[in-house]
Amino acid sequence: MAEPSPTVTVVVTSYRRPHALENCLEGLRAQRHRPDELVVVLHASDEASAIAMERWPEVRVVAVTESGSVAALNAGLKAATGTLVALVDDDAIPVPEWLERIKATFAQDPRIAAVGGRDVVHTSGKILGRDDQGFLGRFRGAPAVGRIQWSGRHIGNHHIGEGAARDVDVLKGANMAFRRDAVAAHGYDERLRGPGAQPHSELSICLPLRRRGLRLVYDPAIVVHHHPAPRPAGDSRVISDHDAVYDWTYNEALQLLDHLTPPRRAAFAAWGLLVGTKRAPGLVSLARHGLAGRRAWTCFRAAQQARRDAWRTHRHTPRQSFALREADPTITVVVTTYRRTRTLGPCLDALAAQTRPPDDVVVVVHASDDESAPFVDARAAEWPQLRRVTVTPPGLVAALNRGLLAATEEIVAFVDDDAIPELDWVERLHSHYVRDGALAGVGGRDVISVDGHIRNRGDEGVLVRTFGPPHVGRIQWFGRMLGNHHIGVGGARDVDVLKGVNMSFRRTDVVAHGFDDRLRGRGVEVHSELSICLPLRRRGLRLLYDPSIVVRHYPQSRGFGREREDVSGEAIRDAAHNEGLQLLDYFSLSQRVVFSLWGFGVGTYDAPGLANLIRHAATGIARPWTRFTSTQSGRLDAWKSHKADRQSRSTQEENQRASALH
Repeated sequence: MAEPSPTVTVVVTSYRRPHALENCLEGLRAQRHRPDELVVVLHASDEASAIAMERWPEVRVVAVTESGSVAALNAGLKAATGTLVALVDDDAIPVPEWLERIKATFAQDPRIAAVGGRDVVHTSGKILGRDDQGFLGRFRGAPAVGRIQWSGRHIGNHHIGEGAARDVDVLKGANMAFRRDAVAAHGYDERLRGPGAQPHSELSICLPLRRRGLRLVYDPAIVVHHHPAPRPAGDSRVISDHDAVYDWTYNEALQLLDHLTPPRRAAFAAWGLLVGTKRAPGLVSLARHGLAGRRAWTCFRAAQQARRDAWRTHRHTPRQSFALREADPTITVVVTTYRRTRTLGPCLDALAAQTRPPDDVVVVVHASDDESAPFVDARAAEWPQLRRVTVTPPGLVAALNRGLLAATEEIVAFVDDDAIPELDWVERLHSHYVRDGALAGVGGRDVISVDGHIRNRGDEGVLVRTFGPPHVGRIQWFGRMLGNHHIGVGGARDVDVLKGVNMSFRRTDVVAHGFDDRLRGRGVEVHSELSICLPLRRRGLRLLYDPSIVVRHYPQSRGFGREREDVSGEAIRDAAHNEGLQLLDYFSLSQRVVFSLWGFGVGTYDAPGLANLIRHAATGIARPWTRFTSTQSGRLDAWKSHKADRQSRSTQEENQRASALH
């Protein structure tokens, strides 16, 4: 099924510059691909611009009473209805193919959350170029653009139109566009300071996307001609050196402290004091640029005070949650199936009867499944929210990724076709996302019924019954994975892993990585939930397990090939490979070493090391040596896959840098 073409809203914020604003709008009117919606945000006191907008009937004007560019930008984002939101300054004029190129770039990869390009800066009759970057800038090839260095130094250079399109950390505020649902959770940071145009606002919209692992693409062929207009009185860029340096440094430091890891924060603090930049000087910058006198020390003191204040804000005043949508996120439910209409029917019946109906239900059917396709189509004829999508590659991972890409709503929930969700399942999932905007994923209990008996014993054996609620969905520091999602004991709590039969996510948080297609298996690639959950935990995002969110699970033959209960050497090897690969990707280097030693020396019942090999042999478990050798073979294969992937990523990064240089 082809995805619909995205709609585009262009947002322009302006303050008392009606002539420049109308020039910008003329550029938007001349676009080859006209925007679907055009929003101009004006301050309530800006009468001249409001009068000018009466000549532009296609423009929707949004008035704000709060001062500052952040308030205006957030108002524009809230007013936008397009799936893509493009931003351009009122003193910039986009070239005719600007919007066309933006849409084409987004179409290349659903993991691209933001796109931006070059702002050709016109100042005093000339174009700002590489000659303005100092002596070294003329000898280094294509410069770095939109990068945050390890030390925290922020490199811009978006005005230098050299090199190919490449991934960056930060785009330029005068020329950028976003997937609206990607920025719905954070918007622009209202903690930024400055009475007018609060500098570094683009950091506050871009860096949260990078923390979530999403892609930001800079393409120098996406061009606006920027004619910086005189700033109105009260703008932070035309006030005293002390205040301008303070606002500039504070805003940049606050966003970087939120973004950097603890070791990098320490490096950033040291670099800011000792080195700094010309605009926000440290000690070395004072000497390097030959600054002296009262003004230089005023700038130095302002920069250092701003960095200290940014540290305090970072520690004591967390960023407030921000929502572009109403506090009622919409939900797509994805069900993958293969020739099991007998169990699929009750699953769909339960979804149709939910107390809070899903907004969209996607059933993923394999192209060879001539039993399920007509069954789903017949149901869809009576249920408008239900639709079928087809997948051609074999395997569960391909089907899950197809469902994820087909999902259109803010939340995407997954349930197996041999599970029946309780009637309040969607309602309970939904309520957690409403209450907590920081949650990336929510899941619950799968009540497993096998041969008429409900499984209730946990992975921790007798300790579950003796010492209270068991650990659920946890990765221990040495690599042991604890499931126990089927045990409905205790309250809602944060976990590392949710259960594949009963889990949900914010779509924008998982579309960047999806389910890992390196997983092995014939039909059901076990441990696929690790590949969707652990990248979120690696980025510091929260997953919540609530045992009151229940599906009743009646495990059936998957029909794709080998099954979870398969004890053949191949199945054991695939399971060990999949679990090992995801944990190796997730762990630090030291944890990888410990995990390898533990996996060989101890292991688990299902993936035995030496200790469990002896245990199996002593208790008469079938084929203990096959279990052990297959597990260790799978672990070794996982190391090879992990190493090969790291080498591949390194090669891609080198090629990208080489392309940028040429």
